[in-house]
Amino acid sequence: MLLGLFGAGSLHYTVQRQHLPDWDQLPEREVAINVEITRIFGGSETERFQNFLGNITGVSSPVGDLLGQSIQVRMRRPQHNPKVVQRGAILRVIGQLQPLPAALPGDSFISYLIDSGHNFRLRQARWLGTVTQPSRYAQLRQRLKLRASKILSNDLEHHPDIVGALRAMLLGEKHALPPYAHNLFLRSGTMHLFAISGLHIGIIALTINGALRLVRIPRFAAFVIGSAILLGYVDLIGLTPSAIRAWIMITCFHGARVLRAPPNSVAAISASAMIVLLIDPMQLFSAGFQMSYSIVFMLLLYGVPLADFCQERFRP
Repeated sequence: MLLGLFGAGSLHYTVQRQHLPDWDQLPEREVAINVEITRIFGGSETERFQNFLGNITGVSSPVGDLLGQSIQVRMRRPQHNPKVVQRGAILRVIGQLQPLPAALPGDSFISYLIDSGHNFRLRQARWLGTVTQPSRYAQLRQRLKLRASKILSNDLEHHPDIVGALRAMLLGEKHALPPYAHNLFLRSGTMHLFAISGLHIGIIALTINGALRLVRIPRFAAFVIGSAILLGYVDLIGLTPSAIRAWIMITCFHGARVLRAPPNSVAAISASAMIVLLIDPMQLFSAGFQMSYSIVFMLLLYGVPLADFCQERFRP
């Protein structure tokens, strides 16, 4: 099974990345391409540049082999239209195309791009126009996020540090943190508190489940509705890998209890890990996947029996 999973992961990575060896020897060049935005890295509308990931959907000859490639774009934000960058939109951009190497050791951002299947970067990009607007659902999602951001700042206009912390921890908008607070969290090694992952998703899942139980919705219906609402929240914050992983983990764990499966938490978490690897086998080699599941497994294997032992041994 291990050899089969390793082989499947390698094949998946090879097919997904579609590395173009001919480009390794070519210099950077200016190209105009159409890019469908899949993920946006945080940045306020006052910043000059915007970074995002996307897929190339349109290109002119003689660089037609770029079609379908994943790319990272650093684009100068248009001053007259700062909101053109939205997830799901297809933009026409022009910039300096930089091929990425087949492999690069280390923990740099370039290494992250290579490991996630990207072959190119577009630097010094400029917006030429919007080919396709986001879908109605994507526009609704954006309005909901702006509405949530506004709600979090109500009556806190004179406390930008609190507003920034709330928006960072609940919506993943780290750029909302004031510069001095951002530097303090970096120096203290606590910036990971603002990476929305298992802790955040777990608290929100408990809140949703408690609210549904409070209005006496049947158990199975509450599970379905709660999982759907939680998935909508994960989509709202940008479908980050850590949030998706946490949603699958919580859904498997809660679903096992609702379906009255044998009470084996380790089996439920193992099932969620298998689902994550079926979706993206390369997650196995990411530090986030390894740390998340190793910590959860240790809590289940040692923490739960230890808690039962202490409860049995020390009765007040």
